[in-house]
This record gives sequence, structure tokens and C-alpha cells, in this order.
Amino acid sequence: MERHVVGCFIEMKQMTRRSISLLVLVLLLIFNLVFLDAVSRSSFVYDSVLWTVYVWFIPLSIILIVILIIVSFFTKNENRSIATFAIVVLGVIVLLFFFFAYFGANFA
Repeated sequence: MERHVVGCFIEMKQMTRRSISLLVLVLLLIFNLVFLDAVSRSSFVYDSVLWTVYVWFIPLSIILIVILIIVSFFTKNENRSIATFAIVVLGVIVLLFFFFAYFGANFA
């Protein structure tokens, strides 16, 4: 935990609900992308409403992750290590998306 001295008091940076929800959302997005191929191959999920929910979770979670990262970086007493981890993971996910979009468009 990081410490900041304010006057004669020491403020400890803490993990709040925003940090925990950011971490859970990033982990759910990772699991969602890992199992995307397996879910798309099963006809039960692909033909139902579950597929729509499954696919819409990706852009909605990316938007929520960006909002939570911004909020946690502008909060004074928030621990920024989870937000930094979320930025790195989100960057890797975006780079992977553009990588596969480029190869899918040019070599398919």
C-alpha cells in the first residue's frame, strides 16, 4: 500500500469497490475472449439469444473498464495498481483485436 503524508497524518491508499469491480470486469473480459471460439462453435449458443448477450458483453465491458480506469485515476485515495493492470490488459486486447482484424481482412 502506498503512503502519503498529509500534515501529521498518513493517508493509506486503499482498494475500493471501484478497484475490485474493475479487476472483476477485466478478468471476465479475458475469460470471455478466451472462450469466444468455443462458444461460437456450439450451435446451441450460436443460434440463441445467449450469443447476442455474449457478443455484446465485449464492447460494453470495454466501455465500462475505460470509465472505471478514468474514475480510479482521478480519485485521490484509490490504489492505482489495479487500474494500471487494467490499462495494460485493455491495451493487449485492443492490439490483439487489430492484429486479427488486419490478418482477417488481408489474408482470408
